[in-house]
Amino acid sequence: MAQKQKPRSEKAGQVVEFDLTPNAERVATINRWYVEQGTAAEQHVCLLNIAITADGRLVSRGIGIEPEHALALLAEIDAVRDQLAAFAYKAPGPGPHSAKVIALPANR
Repeated sequence: MAQKQKPRSEKAGQVVEFDLTPNAERVATINRWYVEQGTAAEQHVCLLNIAITADGRLVSRGIGIEPEHALALLAEIDAVRDQLAAFAYKAPGPGPHSAKVIALPANR
């Protein structure tokens, strides 16, 4: 029987291996965040959602995004990318529900 390979992402000089076993607590937290976004006191004018599914696919959806929103989101994505890279480099080795970052490209 062939061994199932772990999902991988290889883009722009990076290789990331994911352990995508669903964690019930994490799934519940994500579901709660979706509900909170829809019922938040502040009014949202656009939404960009990027998720990794349990089968290893990256899924992004933009809802109601206008050009001025896109510029604001790009600035936020740059900040989030820096935070994610710092988090990935500090993470202990691979384990349950972790990503092992082998190499990350330099920020533009």
